[in-house]
Amino acid sequence: MESTSPSPFHRGEKKIQERLGVREKMEGFGRQVIRDFMPDQHRKFYASLAYIFVGHVDQDGHPWASMLCNSRAWTEGFIQSPNERKLHLTTTPLPGDPLQKSLKANCKLGFLGIELETRRRNRLAATIEHVSENGFSVLVDQAFGNCPQYIQNRSMDLATKPPVTPTTHSFDGLNEDAIQLIRQADTFFVSSFVGDSKRDNFADPIEGIEGVDISHRGGQPGFVGLEGNTLHIPDFPGNNHFNTLGNFHENPKAGLLFIDFEKGHLLMLTGSVEIHWSQDYQPHFTNADRFWSFTIKKGLWLYNALPFNFKLNDVSRNSLSSGTWAQARKLHLLDKPLNKPLDKPLDKPLDKPLEKNANTWQDFEISNVICESATIESFYLKPVTGELANFQAGQFLTLKENVNKHEVIRTYTVSNAPGESEYRISVKKQGLFSNYLHDHVGKGKRLLLKTPMGQFVLNRTSKRPAVFIAGGVGITPMIAMIRDQIFDKGRLNHSRPILLIACARNAIERAFYSELKSLEAIAKGYLRVVWMLSQPEENLRLGVDYQIDGRFSQSTINRLHLDDSADFYLCGPSGFMQNSYELLLARDIPDINIYTESFGTASLIRSSDGSSYDQAKVAEHAIINVSDSSGQEILEHQWQPEDGTLLEFLETQGIQPEFGCRIGQCGSCKASLSNGSVVYEANAMEVNNDELLLCCTKPQADKISASTQLNIQLKS
Repeated sequence: MESTSPSPFHRGEKKIQERLGVREKMEGFGRQVIRDFMPDQHRKFYASLAYIFVGHVDQDGHPWASMLCNSRAWTEGFIQSPNERKLHLTTTPLPGDPLQKSLKANCKLGFLGIELETRRRNRLAATIEHVSENGFSVLVDQAFGNCPQYIQNRSMDLATKPPVTPTTHSFDGLNEDAIQLIRQADTFFVSSFVGDSKRDNFADPIEGIEGVDISHRGGQPGFVGLEGNTLHIPDFPGNNHFNTLGNFHENPKAGLLFIDFEKGHLLMLTGSVEIHWSQDYQPHFTNADRFWSFTIKKGLWLYNALPFNFKLNDVSRNSLSSGTWAQARKLHLLDKPLNKPLDKPLDKPLDKPLEKNANTWQDFEISNVICESATIESFYLKPVTGELANFQAGQFLTLKENVNKHEVIRTYTVSNAPGESEYRISVKKQGLFSNYLHDHVGKGKRLLLKTPMGQFVLNRTSKRPAVFIAGGVGITPMIAMIRDQIFDKGRLNHSRPILLIACARNAIERAFYSELKSLEAIAKGYLRVVWMLSQPEENLRLGVDYQIDGRFSQSTINRLHLDDSADFYLCGPSGFMQNSYELLLARDIPDINIYTESFGTASLIRSSDGSSYDQAKVAEHAIINVSDSSGQEILEHQWQPEDGTLLEFLETQGIQPEFGCRIGQCGSCKASLSNGSVVYEANAMEVNNDELLLCCTKPQADKISASTQLNIQLKS
């Protein structure tokens, strides 16, 4: 039966969810995780805090984001929870904070409890019950957890904070201190509210305010753009509640709080907002789904407000891949050359393969870095000692490097052919390791790698035509296969026709454009390259600069007159591969003639793959509860099939479990499982019944339901 209880979401949140196609899923999820009481874990968490962030609305209807601290000893213990519905805070607002005038019985507040050092955070919407001289108490309206994405690891530094008298300074326009703080910020807090949007005057702030929210935003230093008195902010994926955007939909106002973590100053701003569903710079901000701008109405400096400073310990891996406005503008203007032409088709081939070191880490040096597109760079790797091991076109190699004091292992397809003098990997700027390569790895840098492996390889014994269908960076194994087919042991090979359908968003994002033109000329008719752009630039000429406008579809197949007897190779994002695979099946292409990439996030659901896991057992959605090695809850979030494996899901939520091979063979990602079951998508090593391997598992549906719940505890 359909639940008759009120929805946990208000009208603005529902509108945003409907617009983005997650309304139905979020309603079911929200009813499970948004509560009108605090779980015991949350109550203990709030009691352990030394500071908390508060959203509120002043008498003029302006939202503000504030920070409360323990006024007694600047340590934990200023928040108590006498029961699951109540919090009592023994503290008062910082001098000059507008919150001083908002603390009245029945006023609505939003709370963000956050522990920067552990990246734990929980949210509350509450109503003030009682105010006294030394504090106030609130009743819980809504309570829920939040993921740790984009939170920088900072710890309080009590020893270095000298006693300084706090001062305040109000303003309408930003001064140089404010401009510098905003442009260098990697963190800020945003407050918003829902209420009567038609009201211009809030003489009584209690009346008309339905709820207040405060949330955290983080990214690389420079992720906040600034033009005059307007800030531009990329909006990254979160929990799909859309509390902030939903409030913006109802009341386009916000309060922002920036912290000078080294000096203890607070910069408080209030103003108007506008949501931007598309933005010219969007391709250059990894994972940015949309943007919003904030125009300052008035601001306030609280100098020396905090009784402690903060020390930066570690940067969120999610933040490393978020992008900055300086980088975005540079890429948007194409300040660096793209698509280096192919100077020579092939270097001296190897006489014999070297396989003796296939399972050991070997020292390689970057000999060159070439920009292939606005988002992809190629890295050429040569062995420090010895020669390259042989491999098959389409295979990937494994790299290892210390990134931000963590050992990180990743796999990348080799984008050149066997027999060449160096390995080449072509990497899209997306993710922790990929961003590290783009931003910090240049010529002369040494990296550890293992020799190539993998099953997505060119079937060189087949004489059938080959059709390569590539989406985005999925072109990397295709370029290797094309080079391998055209240059067979140093000799031109014209025995097999090849058609490459290369799909990209626009011209600046397509890789290997010049190289493929050179290869087409060398192949003399045996290679045909078709570029398909979904959002081509206005200055491009259809039929000259690219061949097809749009996305790969059945009409594309009909238009190109694809040979049904060909071998088809697919590589790209999982949705792209799945769609392409199903389109080919609809033309009665035999499943056995369709080859697909099989590692990383791009997993394919085959219709007749006996070796594949049973897709019918995978849950349609699941609630994932994650705790750390000490048993402290760090995440409660919804999983959906498009989130991929549990490892990929946790990484997206800002959690960084240990892992190594990502194919279930090393055991590095082993975790405890106390509730629920999982389905393995690879032939993994054996683990106990109360354990799982995060890298190759997905939640299994309950016997009586398509959903499930997993309780996972990470290893130390």
